[in-house]
Amino acid sequence: MIRASKMIVMGLLVLGISGNLFANSEDSAQLKLSGEVPQIVSIEVTATSDATNLDLTSSPTDLEVASVVEKSNAGNGYQVTVSSLGEGNLVT
Repeated sequence: MIRASKMIVMGLLVLGISGNLFANSEDSAQLKLSGEVPQIVSIEVTATSDATNLDLTSSPTDLEVASVVEKSNAGNGYQVTVSSLGEGNLVT
């Protein structure tokens, strides 16, 4: 009889705890997170072997002379501009 009453008390205790856990399930809460993300802006230009051994006596076309890798997490974007002293022409 004592064992049965212990089981009933344990059962009521479990129901009471779980009832408290779910009693507020219709309530809502807000969680506001804030922080700062450091700005990342970088550009890396790597010359190709053609650029380091460029034959200035010929007029090559569509010759890749470098690769460019840029990174940015700027929220408003960014612009990369490329120009040359020869206005895109090979000038000797």
